[in-house]
Amino acid sequence: MHLDHLPKTMLIVGGGVIGTEYACITATLGVQVTLIEGRNKVLGFLDQEIARGQLLGDEIGMLKMLIHQETHELLGVHALGTGATELIHIGQAVMDLKGNVEFFVNNVFNSPHFSRVLQSSSMQWTE
Repeated sequence: MHLDHLPKTMLIVGGGVIGTEYACITATLGVQVTLIEGRNKVLGFLDQEIARGQLLGDEIGMLKMLIHQETHELLGVHALGTGATELIHIGQAVMDLKGNVEFFVNNVFNSPHFSRVLQSSSMQWTE
């Protein structure tokens, strides 16, 4: 597809992985995007995949990863909620090895598992 110029607005129908990706890309380029999803939640299937805590009934938690913007080196991990100790220990191991977020993207973790959150959070840095 070739466009001579970007539209000012765009309507994207479908809040699945592809529709959401296109919405993010075009919005980043400055297009005002409206995303329409027929289900009650955009990317709703991801919520159940993200953490075992939800399977346990937990609804509160937080993960923050400090990542070097250029090298993607993991500089710190902060976590609150069910499985926080597990997440921090995995993060410490990667930091001790001077690892970067690609470790979480490129390695297999059993699901559902708290460490899946580290993998999901790291994917945005490797795209």
